[in-house]
Formats: sequence, structure tokens, C-alpha cells
Amino acid sequence: MTAADRYPGTRREGPHRARALVYLCLNHYLWGRHGDADVLRPGQITAMRLTGRHQEQHRTTWDVPQKNAASDATRLQPVHHDAVRAIDEYLPHRAGVIPDSGHLFTTVNGRPLEPLSLIRILRTRPPLLPLSLTSKFRQWIRVVC
Repeated sequence: MTAADRYPGTRREGPHRARALVYLCLNHYLWGRHGDADVLRPGQITAMRLTGRHQEQHRTTWDVPQKNAASDATRLQPVHHDAVRAIDEYLPHRAGVIPDSGHLFTTVNGRPLEPLSLIRILRTRPPLLPLSLTSKFRQWIRVVC
């Protein structure tokens, strides 16, 4: 994960959004859970809302849409504290427009990030990750694509 922390980012967007996205994509790996239900898919990550965060004593959960369910069906997904820290570092740099749609991840113009954009952003990142994480990351790309 230190490779994601050292990533300088693009000229337009900086390192914060990409770092938060990498940490969320590897959220199940950080927890040590490898079940299919624990993997966050690109559509779920890009659909996360600012208001979906829940702080429960020692852990943070987020409302994420259910896979292959109605658009309003959500479930609480535990988010690892390293991913939460990366999201908190990203929030001051998040582009917003008025009226703000409330999506957690936005483009530099303030529009909600699309799932295919997320995959395009992250496919350029695996060389930055250590070899052990690169294989996990490529496995995640194969599962969700």
C-alpha cells in the first residue's frame, strides 16, 4: 500500500482520489476477507455517497448498492481504517458543483465518476504496486470486469 501512498497523481487530479480508489478496491484484501460478497465492484464504489458513512464505535461502514439488485437496495459494507483515512484525505480535494449530487467520487468538473472511468484510472496503476499486491489487484480487475 505504500506504493499507492507515494503515487504523485495526475496534473489535474492529484494523488488523493486515486489513492482512495486503490484502498477501496483492495478493501477486502486489507480486512483479510476473500469472499465474493466482500469485494467492492466499480459500480458500487462510484455509487457511494457522502451521506452513506456510518461511524459505529470502533469501525466505519458505508452504504453500498447491492450487486444485481434494485437501484435503492443497499447494504452496510465495513471499510478498513486505512481506506477511511485515504477517503478523509481526499475529501478536501473533492471537486463539487452546485447542486452537488452527493457522490463520494467526482471528476475534476464535479460530475459523478463513472464505473468505466474507475477501471481506466486503476488499470494504469498496477505497476506502482508491489508484486504481491499487483497480482491481487489484477485478480480484482478480472473478477469485476
